[in-house]
Amino acid sequence: MRLSKSHRVLFAVPVVAAAASPAAGQLVASALLTEGSALPGDSAVIVDTISNVAANGVGGWGVTLADTDSLSRVYATSSLDPSTLTLFRSEGDVLAEGTVTGVESFFGVSDTLDVLNGLVIDGDEAIYRNSIKAILEPEATPVPGTFWTFGSGPDISSGGLGHFVGGFGTVQGGGTQARGVFSVDDVGDVKPLIVAGDVVGGTGGEIVGSSASPGFGGGVSADGTFYAYEVALDALTSVDGIIVVNDVAATSAGGGLLREGTAIEAAAGGLAGEAWDNFDAVKINEAGTLLVTGDTAGDFNFDEFLYLGDQIVLREGDAIGSGTVDGAIEWADLNESGDWAVIWDVDFGSGDVEVLIVNGEIVLVEGDAVDSNNDGVVDAADAGTLSNFTGLRNLAVGERINGVVDVYFTADVDTLGTTGSGDDLESAFRVSVVIPEPGSIAMLGAGALTLLRRRR
Repeated sequence: MRLSKSHRVLFAVPVVAAAASPAAGQLVASALLTEGSALPGDSAVIVDTISNVAANGVGGWGVTLADTDSLSRVYATSSLDPSTLTLFRSEGDVLAEGTVTGVESFFGVSDTLDVLNGLVIDGDEAIYRNSIKAILEPEATPVPGTFWTFGSGPDISSGGLGHFVGGFGTVQGGGTQARGVFSVDDVGDVKPLIVAGDVVGGTGGEIVGSSASPGFGGGVSADGTFYAYEVALDALTSVDGIIVVNDVAATSAGGGLLREGTAIEAAAGGLAGEAWDNFDAVKINEAGTLLVTGDTAGDFNFDEFLYLGDQIVLREGDAIGSGTVDGAIEWADLNESGDWAVIWDVDFGSGDVEVLIVNGEIVLVEGDAVDSNNDGVVDAADAGTLSNFTGLRNLAVGERINGVVDVYFTADVDTLGTTGSGDDLESAFRVSVVIPEPGSIAMLGAGALTLLRRRR
């Protein structure tokens, strides 16, 4: 089912589906492409910088990067083999609408390898689905009497529904007066999902404001049944951010709204006197399971959280493995099977280090040895240790296939064993995580998240 302004779904967020924890055993992070090295499958392209990664539901993935000629590019493949990466877009491409002068690092790839990405065409912002133009500044938008001023944050569901944040105004070629979330179908048709002036259900008639709305971290479920974004209400204060799913304000286990300044009930994992403060990543799947990261307005040492289903399941100060969750979340993602991953800081007693957590268990830690030559093992032929998780929205969780979930991320690797980071090399990585079938291990329930020890 594809969402449109004329077809909206009223829903109740279900209790979060249980997700199994990763199986025991050393997990290998394999470098798919590395800064300063030739692109696998095309020795003429030398990777200079790596931006973001994406994954679909059938084992495919993609990456945005720049080569040593400073040309930004988008690649994707349906294979685990990086030598099969296909170039979808590059700066300098000549399209019917003009020359590509910029490529946005944020993008998405569907199961059929449709890529939705942002471009700059001769100075004007655009959104393209493969080679099909979806929008181009300053053409008319589907909101009557308005014209595009920008399009950004593009992504696409595994089932093929594209979505992005767009700005528009009533003067062609003028500035942004309002914003909204828009969908893109397989022929490039664009429809508004939620835009400035729309009423948000469950708020007593409050509407979406015109400025700084919505956020860029939202998501759409595989087949387009649900979309979830943070939007800003037309409030008189700065406490106006709210999570919406299909135009309706999301509610937690305690019945309260996920809205800045709103109290977080104990049933939703709130501490005494705690309220929501801000939101970052917002994801949803076809089961209606909602994932949100952000901060509360509570104690600084406990305010960063990961919300899953209808409650906070992990926050700063929680014990995990032999350490304690601490600091800010880099990014998080959720798949259709309910598997989730987050990059977060953990204090093991000697200061914070960044870690990759999958379904509540730490699977990688800064300082771990990595498979730098992508042969599937960490051995004497490899050089370096993971020194820093990098990027922005730098984490993508693939679908669970035959009990395995591939997680993609970017990170720096210390290849020389030095204390400085100037000689580190950035790579795009994949780590394959085995997820046991239900019943084979203790499950992660909706009311209690079992945080298992780190497998070494």
